[in-house]
Amino acid sequence: MFKEKGYYMGSGAIEKTHKTVIQQKMKLSEMRWSIDGAKYIAALRTKYESNNREDIIEETYAS
Repeated sequence: MFKEKGYYMGSGAIEKTHKTVIQQKMKLSEMRWSIDGAKYIAALRTKYESNNREDIIEETYAS
């Protein structure tokens, strides 16, 4: 079912995505994150990279 839809099945794709979407932002020099802050940034980065920009705008202005 997932392969027919073109979804990735191996862990390599997940690890690569984690590195490019999450780690690039979280491991910048001089960065320090609280757990809640890291979760928030991870969620925003994931939505941004998934082209869910409308969700980001709604979430940002809802606060």
